[in-house]
Amino acid sequence: MKNSYMYPKFLIQAILILSLLLSYTLFAQTRTIDGQTINQTVSWSGEIRITADVVVAPSGILIIEQGTKIVFEAHTDNKKSGEDPTRCELIVKGVLLAKGTANNKIVFTSSAQSPRMGDWYGIQIASSRQGSEIEYAIVEYAYDGITIKKSNPQITNSQIRYNYNSGLTIEIKANPKLIANVISENGYAGIVCRLNANPFLSENMIALNQIGIIVFGKSRPNLGSLEKGADYNIGQNTIINLSLIHISEPTRP
Repeated sequence: MKNSYMYPKFLIQAILILSLLLSYTLFAQTRTIDGQTINQTVSWSGEIRITADVVVAPSGILIIEQGTKIVFEAHTDNKKSGEDPTRCELIVKGVLLAKGTANNKIVFTSSAQSPRMGDWYGIQIASSRQGSEIEYAIVEYAYDGITIKKSNPQITNSQIRYNYNSGLTIEIKANPKLIANVISENGYAGIVCRLNANPFLSENMIALNQIGIIVFGKSRPNLGSLEKGADYNIGQNTIINLSLIHISEPTRP
Protein backbone atom coordinates (compact mmCIF):
# COMPACT_ATOMS: atom_id res chain seq x y z
CA MET A 1 0.00 0.00 0.00
CA LYS A 2 1.28 3.45 -0.88
CA ASN A 3 1.61 6.11 1.81
CA SER A 4 -1.29 8.51 1.78
CA TYR A 5 1.11 11.43 2.15
CA MET A 6 4.65 12.04 0.87
CA TYR A 7 6.92 14.97 1.84
CA PRO A 8 7.74 17.18 -1.14
CA LYS A 9 11.19 16.44 -2.58
CA PHE A 10 12.39 20.04 -2.12
CA LEU A 11 11.52 19.89 1.63
CA ILE A 12 13.56 16.71 2.14
CA GLN A 13 16.51 18.31 0.32
CA ALA A 14 16.25 21.44 2.46
CA ILE A 15 16.25 19.37 5.67
CA LEU A 16 19.34 17.44 4.52
CA ILE A 17 21.22 20.64 3.63
CA LEU A 18 20.33 22.23 6.98
CA SER A 19 21.55 19.13 8.84
CA LEU A 20 24.86 19.22 6.97
CA LEU A 21 25.30 22.92 7.72
CA LEU A 22 24.62 22.39 11.43
CA SER A 23 27.08 19.48 11.57
CA TYR A 24 29.76 21.57 9.83
CA THR A 25 29.21 24.47 12.23
CA LEU A 26 29.55 22.25 15.31
CA PHE A 27 32.69 20.64 13.91
CA ALA A 28 34.23 23.97 12.95
CA GLN A 29 33.85 25.30 16.49
CA THR A 30 36.46 22.85 17.86
CA ARG A 31 40.07 23.28 16.79
CA THR A 32 43.50 22.28 18.01
CA ILE A 33 46.39 24.71 18.38
CA ASP A 34 49.77 22.99 18.55
CA GLY A 35 51.69 26.04 19.72
CA GLN A 36 51.31 29.54 18.32
CA THR A 37 52.74 33.04 18.58
CA ILE A 38 50.07 35.72 18.20
CA ASN A 39 51.42 38.96 16.70
CA GLN A 40 48.14 40.67 15.78
CA THR A 41 44.50 40.68 16.91
CA VAL A 42 43.08 37.15 17.08
CA SER A 43 39.69 35.93 18.37
CA TRP A 44 38.92 32.52 19.86
CA SER A 45 35.46 31.00 20.21
CA GLY A 46 33.88 27.57 20.57
CA GLU A 47 36.30 24.96 21.95
CA ILE A 48 40.06 25.42 21.63
CA ARG A 49 42.40 22.50 22.39
CA ILE A 50 45.97 23.51 23.28
CA THR A 51 48.80 20.97 22.86
CA ALA A 52 51.80 23.35 23.09
CA ASP A 53 52.47 26.83 24.49
CA VAL A 54 50.58 29.79 23.06
CA VAL A 55 52.37 33.15 23.30
CA VAL A 56 50.66 36.50 22.81
CA ALA A 57 53.55 38.68 21.60
CA PRO A 58 53.89 42.33 22.73
CA SER A 59 52.14 43.43 19.52
CA GLY A 60 49.36 40.85 19.84
CA ILE A 61 45.82 40.98 21.24
CA LEU A 62 43.96 37.76 22.07
CA ILE A 63 40.19 38.17 22.37
CA ILE A 64 38.33 35.21 23.86
CA GLU A 65 34.60 35.28 23.21
CA GLN A 66 32.04 34.51 25.91
CA GLY A 67 31.28 30.83 26.32
CA THR A 68 34.62 29.69 24.90
CA LYS A 69 36.24 26.60 26.44
CA ILE A 70 40.05 26.40 26.29
CA VAL A 71 41.22 22.86 26.98
CA PHE A 72 44.93 22.27 27.72
CA GLU A 73 46.31 18.82 26.94
CA ALA A 74 47.22 17.26 30.29
CA HIS A 75 50.95 16.88 31.06
CA THR A 76 51.87 17.78 27.48
CA ASP A 77 53.86 20.48 25.72
CA ASN A 78 54.68 19.39 22.19
CA LYS A 79 57.10 22.31 21.74
CA LYS A 80 58.77 21.78 25.16
CA SER A 81 59.03 25.53 25.76
CA GLY A 82 58.06 28.16 28.34
CA GLU A 83 58.42 28.00 32.12
CA ASP A 84 57.61 24.29 32.17
CA PRO A 85 58.59 22.20 29.11
CA THR A 86 56.29 19.39 30.22
CA ARG A 87 53.03 21.37 30.48
CA CYS A 88 51.10 23.77 28.22
CA GLU A 89 50.94 27.47 29.06
CA LEU A 90 49.20 30.61 27.84
CA ILE A 91 51.87 33.34 27.98
CA VAL A 92 50.60 36.91 27.55
CA LYS A 93 53.18 39.56 26.67
CA GLY A 94 50.61 41.64 24.82
CA VAL A 95 46.90 41.98 25.71
CA LEU A 96 44.39 39.34 26.79
CA LEU A 97 40.67 40.16 26.71
CA ALA A 98 38.72 37.20 28.10
CA LYS A 99 35.29 38.57 28.95
CA GLY A 100 32.47 36.14 29.56
CA THR A 101 29.09 36.73 31.16
CA ALA A 102 27.40 35.36 34.27
CA ASN A 103 25.46 32.87 32.13
CA ASN A 104 28.14 32.20 29.53
CA LYS A 105 31.53 31.91 31.21
CA ILE A 106 34.92 31.34 29.64
CA VAL A 107 36.63 28.17 30.91
CA PHE A 108 40.37 27.37 31.04
CA THR A 109 40.72 23.71 32.04
CA SER A 110 42.43 20.34 31.61
CA SER A 111 41.75 17.85 28.82
CA ALA A 112 41.81 14.87 31.20
CA GLN A 113 38.63 12.88 31.73
CA SER A 114 39.47 12.88 35.43
CA PRO A 115 41.38 16.18 35.76
CA ARG A 116 43.86 16.76 38.55
CA MET A 117 45.68 19.77 39.96
CA GLY A 118 48.76 20.55 37.87
CA ASP A 119 47.58 19.02 34.58
CA TRP A 120 48.68 22.19 32.72
CA TYR A 121 50.94 25.04 33.79
CA GLY A 122 48.64 28.08 33.78
CA ILE A 123 48.15 31.60 32.40
CA GLN A 124 51.08 34.01 32.64
CA ILE A 125 50.48 37.73 32.17
CA ALA A 126 53.78 39.54 31.82
CA SER A 127 53.01 42.56 29.70
CA SER A 128 54.18 46.16 29.69
CA ARG A 129 50.98 47.00 27.78
CA GLN A 130 47.90 47.82 29.82
CA GLY A 131 44.35 46.68 29.24
CA SER A 132 44.28 42.92 29.86
CA GLU A 133 40.97 41.83 31.41
CA ILE A 134 39.56 38.52 32.62
CA GLU A 135 35.88 38.61 33.54
CA TYR A 136 33.42 35.80 34.29
CA ALA A 137 36.01 33.08 33.69
CA ILE A 138 36.95 29.79 35.35
CA VAL A 139 40.63 28.84 35.65
CA GLU A 140 41.19 25.34 37.00
CA TYR A 141 43.54 22.33 37.25
CA ALA A 142 46.74 24.27 36.47
CA TYR A 143 49.98 24.37 38.45
CA ASP A 144 49.57 28.12 39.09
CA GLY A 145 46.18 29.35 37.89
CA ILE A 146 47.28 32.87 36.91
CA THR A 147 50.78 34.35 37.31
CA ILE A 148 51.07 38.14 36.97
CA LYS A 149 54.49 39.79 36.51
CA LYS A 150 55.16 43.52 36.02
CA SER A 151 51.61 43.93 34.75
CA ASN A 152 48.32 45.45 35.92
CA PRO A 153 45.40 43.40 34.53
CA GLN A 154 41.90 43.44 35.99
CA ILE A 155 40.28 40.15 37.02
CA THR A 156 36.63 40.26 38.06
CA ASN A 157 33.74 37.89 38.81
CA SER A 158 35.87 34.82 38.11
CA GLN A 159 36.50 31.45 39.76
CA ILE A 160 40.11 30.35 40.25
CA ARG A 161 40.13 26.88 41.72
CA TYR A 162 41.74 23.40 41.92
CA ASN A 163 45.24 24.65 41.01
CA TYR A 164 48.19 22.76 42.51
CA ASN A 165 50.37 25.58 43.85
CA SER A 166 48.40 28.85 43.88
CA GLY A 167 45.27 30.37 42.47
CA LEU A 168 47.20 33.56 41.70
CA THR A 169 50.90 34.35 41.97
CA ILE A 170 51.54 38.11 41.79
CA GLU A 171 55.13 39.33 41.55
CA ILE A 172 57.73 41.83 40.31
CA LYS A 173 55.93 45.12 41.00
CA ALA A 174 52.62 43.91 39.58
CA ASN A 175 49.52 45.90 40.58
CA PRO A 176 46.47 43.99 39.33
CA LYS A 177 42.90 44.66 40.41
CA LEU A 178 41.08 41.59 41.75
CA ILE A 179 37.39 42.28 42.30
CA ALA A 180 34.52 39.95 43.26
CA ASN A 181 36.34 36.67 42.52
CA VAL A 182 36.11 33.27 44.20
CA ILE A 183 39.60 31.90 44.80
CA SER A 184 39.09 28.50 46.35
CA GLU A 185 40.34 24.95 46.85
CA ASN A 186 43.84 25.55 45.51
CA GLY A 187 46.40 23.06 46.81
CA TYR A 188 48.79 25.46 48.53
CA ALA A 189 47.73 29.12 48.53
CA GLY A 190 44.89 31.22 47.27
CA ILE A 191 47.20 34.16 46.48
CA VAL A 192 50.99 34.51 46.65
CA CYS A 193 52.46 38.05 46.63
CA ARG A 194 56.20 38.55 46.25
CA LEU A 195 58.90 40.84 44.81
CA ASN A 196 57.12 44.14 45.55
CA ALA A 197 53.69 43.07 44.33
CA ASN A 198 50.84 45.41 45.30
CA PRO A 199 47.51 43.91 44.20
CA PHE A 200 44.18 45.64 44.88
CA LEU A 201 41.66 43.18 46.33
CA SER A 202 37.98 44.01 46.83
CA GLU A 203 34.95 41.81 47.58
CA ASN A 204 36.77 38.52 46.90
CA MET A 205 36.01 35.18 48.54
CA ILE A 206 39.28 33.37 49.37
CA ALA A 207 38.37 30.03 50.89
CA LEU A 208 39.34 26.36 51.35
CA ASN A 209 42.92 26.83 50.19
CA GLN A 210 45.64 25.39 52.41
CA ILE A 211 46.73 29.01 53.06
CA GLY A 212 44.74 32.13 52.19
CA ILE A 213 47.29 34.81 51.25
CA ILE A 214 51.09 34.61 51.41
CA VAL A 215 53.02 37.89 51.45
CA PHE A 216 56.78 37.92 50.91
CA GLY A 217 59.19 40.78 51.53
CA LYS A 218 58.05 44.26 50.54
CA SER A 219 54.82 43.25 48.83
CA ARG A 220 51.78 45.22 50.07
CA PRO A 221 48.39 43.84 49.03
CA ASN A 222 45.62 46.41 49.42
CA LEU A 223 42.84 44.56 51.26
CA GLY A 224 40.83 47.67 52.11
CA SER A 225 41.18 51.33 53.10
CA LEU A 226 40.14 53.15 56.25
CA GLU A 227 40.17 56.60 54.64
CA LYS A 228 38.74 57.69 51.31
CA GLY A 229 41.13 58.97 48.69
CA ALA A 230 42.63 58.10 45.32
CA ASP A 231 43.50 54.58 46.48
CA TYR A 232 40.30 53.98 48.45
CA ASN A 233 39.26 50.34 48.55
CA ILE A 234 35.99 49.17 50.05
CA GLY A 235 37.71 45.90 50.98
CA GLN A 236 35.07 43.43 52.16
CA ASN A 237 37.21 40.42 51.22
CA THR A 238 36.24 37.17 52.93
CA ILE A 239 39.20 34.96 53.82
CA ILE A 240 38.42 31.51 55.24
CA ASN A 241 41.63 29.53 55.73
CA LEU A 242 43.85 28.03 58.40
CA SER A 243 46.36 30.88 58.09
CA LEU A 244 46.97 34.05 56.11
CA ILE A 245 50.75 34.33 55.81
CA HIS A 246 53.38 31.62 55.32
CA ILE A 247 56.87 31.56 53.76
CA SER A 248 57.62 28.03 52.54
CA GLU A 249 56.72 26.76 49.08
CA PRO A 250 55.88 23.24 47.84
CA THR A 251 57.79 21.14 45.38
CA ARG A 252 56.30 20.70 41.92
CA PRO A 253 54.30 17.52 41.32
